[in-house]
Amino acid sequence: MNEISTNEQFDHLTEEVRAIIAQKRFEAGIALLEMRHEIGKAILDSPLWQFHKKGQGELINRISATVGLKDRSILYCVEFATRYPDFAGFIQEYGDGKLPKWYQIVRKELPSGERDEPEAVSCKHCPEHCP
Repeated sequence: MNEISTNEQFDHLTEEVRAIIAQKRFEAGIALLEMRHEIGKAILDSPLWQFHKKGQGELINRISATVGLKDRSILYCVEFATRYPDFAGFIQEYGDGKLPKWYQIVRKELPSGERDEPEAVSCKHCPEHCP
């Protein structure tokens, strides 16, 4: 084999490997989001959720302790399934092949998501911001 042919084959092989990596990462991302959605849906559909309507935090804490996920993660799963009852519709909303990362969904889409606190605004002698 000559060097040009070998280089072309190598380039083709590395392109194929990159495509496989990208596809599998995308599929894994969908699988993780689907897992979180299914967890939330299972909790929402459970009669225990309705029974503990006023004390749902206790139910989430018990589930968390039993399955080994943080209670906040369980809560996010429930909120995700509430916000997007149809997982297929969620996927179609991001149909361009770029799904948001979980932390982006949590921060931007979910009511109790972790958010950076807005920076306090203060300036000298401003009646709008300063007392």
